[in-house]
Amino acid sequence: MAAKSSFLFLSAFISLLSCSYVESSFPVPVFIWSKDSDFNSGSPVLAGHTIKGRDFRENYLNKLFHAPQIIGVFLQDRLSIDDLSRYGDAYSAGNHGSSFSNLKVAMETANSSAVLPSVEVSSSGGKSDELVQLIRELTSGLVKEFSPEESSKFDISEFSLDQEKTNVFIFHLLPASSSTPADIFAQNDKLIGEVTQQISSTGLPYSCILTAAAPSEAIHERQLSEERSTMAHDRLRRATDENNSSSVDVDADEFSLINGSLFIRTKCILMYSKGFIVKFENVSFDVFNETDIKYSYNPDCTGNISDSIEISFKNIPQVTKLTLSLSFNSNGSTGEWRCIDATLDVDGIFNEKTVKDTYTYNCSDALTGPTKYSYSCTSVILKSYQGSSMSFKGFQVQPFNIKNGTFAYAYDCTGFFTIPILMGLVTAAILLAILFMGVLAMFSLTTMDRFDDPKGPTIHVPTG
Repeated sequence: MAAKSSFLFLSAFISLLSCSYVESSFPVPVFIWSKDSDFNSGSPVLAGHTIKGRDFRENYLNKLFHAPQIIGVFLQDRLSIDDLSRYGDAYSAGNHGSSFSNLKVAMETANSSAVLPSVEVSSSGGKSDELVQLIRELTSGLVKEFSPEESSKFDISEFSLDQEKTNVFIFHLLPASSSTPADIFAQNDKLIGEVTQQISSTGLPYSCILTAAAPSEAIHERQLSEERSTMAHDRLRRATDENNSSSVDVDADEFSLINGSLFIRTKCILMYSKGFIVKFENVSFDVFNETDIKYSYNPDCTGNISDSIEISFKNIPQVTKLTLSLSFNSNGSTGEWRCIDATLDVDGIFNEKTVKDTYTYNCSDALTGPTKYSYSCTSVILKSYQGSSMSFKGFQVQPFNIKNGTFAYAYDCTGFFTIPILMGLVTAAILLAILFMGVLAMFSLTTMDRFDDPKGPTIHVPTG
C-alpha cells in the first residue's frame, strides 16, 4: 500500500512538473539604446545563447534603473529577431530599416546600444505583467503605463519629473495580430520615434527598451513543440494532429532574399541556395542577381513517402512567370530519398529572347540522400531534354524528417577523394619514396677497415 501511495505521489509530482514546464517562458529579443548609460555586460552575447532572466536583471536592468534618468519601455505582444530581418529589410544594401526605420536610427545614433536576440524576459506565459511588476520594483520615481490607445496621445510635458530619481514610461504597443504585421510594426515604430524624440527634448539622460511578451507565432509554435516533445505521449498526439490537419501548407506571403540567398523552411521541406542560374539554349540568366526579386512558396506535405514544393519568383523585369517545382520520394526499403521530378514553368523575356515553355529536368541522380539526412552540394546542375539547364550554388535541401526546423547532418555530393586530396596523397607518396631511397643510400655507406701505419710500409692497393 505504501509503495502504491509513493507511486501515485511521484506520478502527480511529475505531471505537475510537466505542466509547469510547458508554461515556462520563451525567449524574446531585447533592444536597448541610451544617451548616457553604458550597460554593456562584461561578457559578449554568444550566438544562439539565451540570456536567463536573472542574468538579464543583474547585467542590464540593474544598471539602467540604478542611475537617475528617464526610461521608456516599449512592449510588443509578439516579436522575434526574424521579424526585423523580414520586415526591416535588414539585408538589403543601403536599407533604411523599412518597418523599423526609427528603431534603426535610434540604435545607430545612441551613445550606447545593445541587441540581445534571445532573452527570457518573463515566465508568465506570454504576458507582460511580470516584467511590468519588475520595472515597478526597480523604479525609484514616477512610473506611468499607457495602453495602445493612450500611447499615441503621450505628452511628456504633462508630467513632473524628479531629476534625482528614475522615471519610467511604459508603452503597450499595438498587437501584431490586429492587422498585417508590416503595417503594425510600422505604426509602432513611428510611435517609438515620436516618444524617443520627446524624451530626448527634455535634455535629461534617458534610455529606451523594446521587447515583447512572447516570440512571434511561428517561432513560438516551434519552441513549444520542442519542449512538448519531451513529454509522455506527446509524439503520438503531435502525429495525430498532423494527420488531422490539411496536407497542404500554403504560405502566400512574399519573401526577399536574405544576403542574396534563398531559404525556405516549412514543416516538411527545408531548402537553401546561394545562387540560381537558368539557361535556355544560348541564353543564361542569373535569377538571384535581380535586386528587387521576391519569392513565394507552396509546399505539399502529403506524408512520409512523398513531398513537393513550388517556388514562384516575382518582381523580375519582363518576366511574367518563373515557377520552380521539385518533387521528392522516400523509399523505406533502401532508406534513401530521391528527387523524382523537377520542372520550370517560364514565361518572359531573358536577354532579349522570348521564352515561354515548361521544362522538365532529370534530378533523380543529382538530388538524393539517406532518409534522415539532408543533401548538400556547392554546385548542382540539372539538365533537360529540351536543351535547357538550371544550376544551384551552395545548395542544400531536406525533404523528409524535419526536426526543430533545422537541417540534419548533410550528405555531401563531394566524395572523400576529391582531386585536391588525391593530388596531396600522390605528392606525399612521392616525397616519402624519395626520403626512403635517401635513407637506404645512407645505410649503404661503409667506412674503411684498414688504415696507413706511418712507421710501416705503405699500403698498396692494386689497380690493374
